[in-house]
Amino acid sequence: MLSLCFATTVHARAAEPEGPLQKPLATWKTDLTSFDRVAYRLALLRLVENYEKHATATVSPKHFDTIGLKVQTANAPGLATPRALVDAAIDLLRTRGFHLKDLFILDAQSHNLRSAGFLPPLSKGGSKYRGVEVKALDEGSFFRSEWYHESPLPPSSGHVVRVKMAFPNDWEAQIREGRRSYLPTPLLLGKVGWINLPVAKDSASLGVEAAVANASLWNVGNNRRFLSRKSTAPAAAIEILAVPELWERHLFSVLSLEKFQCAGGRNFHAGYVKSRKSLFLSANPIAIDAVAFEVLRVERAKLELLPRSRDQLLFQYARSLKLGDAREAKIASLP
Repeated sequence: MLSLCFATTVHARAAEPEGPLQKPLATWKTDLTSFDRVAYRLALLRLVENYEKHATATVSPKHFDTIGLKVQTANAPGLATPRALVDAAIDLLRTRGFHLKDLFILDAQSHNLRSAGFLPPLSKGGSKYRGVEVKALDEGSFFRSEWYHESPLPPSSGHVVRVKMAFPNDWEAQIREGRRSYLPTPLLLGKVGWINLPVAKDSASLGVEAAVANASLWNVGNNRRFLSRKSTAPAAAIEILAVPELWERHLFSVLSLEKFQCAGGRNFHAGYVKSRKSLFLSANPIAIDAVAFEVLRVERAKLELLPRSRDQLLFQYARSLKLGDAREAKIASLP
């Protein structure tokens, strides 16, 4: 069983009798006429306006000082959050009154962000995309010592080397840092809201890697130890997602099917990459993963690949922590 360790404020929140903030499982879908910025902007506007009819707060500077866009670039350049979707999100947020300085883009590793086109080449330098600050968690300045997920799972060899270099003569620190996965403080602290922009891909350990994984395992440090472990990856993903400060600041997840990978595991395989002109939005990442899993299931059946069980451990853990029941997720199509 994995354990969680957070800052004192999180312990205090956990002691309260009520469970996690309930996020509706409704998912809205709209079709894209193309994959350019204008098509994404029109489709995203329809989805967000519909979301706001049911939300407690509109996406407005009245409610949020900053907005983060959590992208997925682990398999860039072959498979990543479409830049046209990010462009559309920036455009929409600016029409709502946010300035470029109020926005940021975030992902785990700088070289992947660079491969996806969100960071300029090293030869040019800089850390902005269309005037928006881009934050890479592997740069280290976005973690704080009091915010972490702790697990006894051993770290990856690469992480071991980094820890030994940071604490060459401190064995206790090496053990401590090997057990900790630090949380993304830009999405946790202050009057911030964040939007999850995953891609969908097959995963032997999770069943599906989409909104939940992008919000959790690809949102922390020392994450390699979880990714390929079927016995522990689902629990770690859901426990990290359930951190109140992270869960409550998540506004919604938006999934584009411009590119998705239906087989081959979490590594990029061009032969299994498919495409549909569909865009989905939900306030609950569990609902997006339910949609993504079904899309992958259909494509796997076409290829006569072995089916994956619909009731993945990922969805079972989500139910146990009361984040949402994937079996109850429903899709409503918008014109």
